[in-house]
Amino acid sequence: RSIEAELEALRSHATPHLPERASVSELDVALLGAEQDQALARRAASDVEAEAAHRAERRRQVPELLAAAKQRLQALEAAPAAPPGEDARLFEARQALAQARRAATQREIEAYEQELSSYEARGALLAKRLDRAQLRVVAEQARVEALRTALAAAQRVEAERAAERSRGLLEEAAALAPAVQG
Repeated sequence: RSIEAELEALRSHATPHLPERASVSELDVALLGAEQDQALARRAASDVEAEAAHRAERRRQVPELLAAAKQRLQALEAAPAAPPGEDARLFEARQALAQARRAATQREIEAYEQELSSYEARGALLAKRLDRAQLRVVAEQARVEALRTALAAAQRVEAERAAERSRGLLEEAAALAPAVQG
């Protein structure tokens, strides 16, 4: 499923689904599960927020790193000539080393440029992931609140039934003959 579909589904589910005719113990178990799901959603949202912060910091750093790499490449391009009387093999080794350094620095520059160009696309995806994570937190919070409300209502109904049964038993006991009452 695409992230856009997930976002739409999360936005369209305004009311959480609750189990019908659930007992107090079933609602209690459902609430526990919802609270765990909510904690997981919060942790996932926190992870995405941390990733966004890291990427923002990295995006700020990459232009500086790119500029430094370009300066290093310029410095490497101005390779000094061989000192007089230097062994040809040593000169060739220095030239090979300088060429390897230039090639590595050029690859570093290309990597920074690709990283910069990918930030727009990756940034849009990250924004959607952050929206999805935040919508999941909201949805889980709504589910927890709905279950808490349903649980409280079920507990009230159960307490009222218990009180009614107790009143009935008291009335039955009062209707018994005085000798039977004790």
